[in-house]
Parts: sequence; C-alpha cells; structure tokens
Amino acid sequence: MRFWHIQMYLPHGRGNTQIDSIKMLQEHQPVIGTGDWEDIQCYYFKNDNGSGLLQYDIVLVREGSKPIALCKVLDKEAYQDKTLTEKYLNEWYRNVEVLQFINSTESFPQPQGTLQHLKIYKQIHTSLLKPYMII
Repeated sequence: MRFWHIQMYLPHGRGNTQIDSIKMLQEHQPVIGTGDWEDIQCYYFKNDNGSGLLQYDIVLVREGSKPIALCKVLDKEAYQDKTLTEKYLNEWYRNVEVLQFINSTESFPQPQGTLQHLKIYKQIHTSLLKPYMII
C-alpha cells in the first residue's frame, strides 16, 4: 500500500472549467479521475509504467490546498466512461472506497500538481490512516 494525493477539480488545467470533486466521491460507485495527456502524472493514474496507482493504495483527494477526502483504490486499472466524462470532464477513472470525508482547516503542504506519490503526509499517517491499516 502506498500513499498519493490527487486534485481533480480542474480537469482541463488552470483557467478552465472547475468541477465539484465531492460529487465524484458521492457517486453510487465513488470515483477519482484525471484528464488524458502525455505526462507522468497521467501515466501514474493509469499505471501505464508499472509504478503508478495500485489496487488498495490510499489517496488523499484535495481541491488546491484543501484536503477533502481519504480514499482507497478498489480496481486494478483505470477505465474510461462516457457518462462520467460528460458529468465531470475527466477522461480516466478509478473506483474508490471513501474512507473518510475531511472537514479540516488544515492546508495540504503541496497544492500544485494533479497526482503525486507521497512518502508520508502527517495527516494521512497519523489521524486518518490508523483505522484503515488492515486491508
């Protein structure tokens, strides 16, 4: 199990349409998503290079510097879904289990970037992850 953080609310990048990430996490089957571009972050999301998001990895979902939810990846690979893309503008999706919605005033220390691997993030490692150590 590895730790990641993702922001999904700007599917087409800065200065373009914003979406409500929480709605993606409130779907009947909650999802996280990303656009499709030639970039290591997209490869990580799809796990194209073998060192990306894996089943059971833990992902902190954020909007800018605001953490909004802690999730566990449920599937082994990313997929495309026309209905989801029409609603949320992202092109690739992963099914997740929402472990906890976060209602905190604490800012995430790295607000830039779409998807990044974390070595340790104190909020995930301490207060949020302990109940979910057994998968």
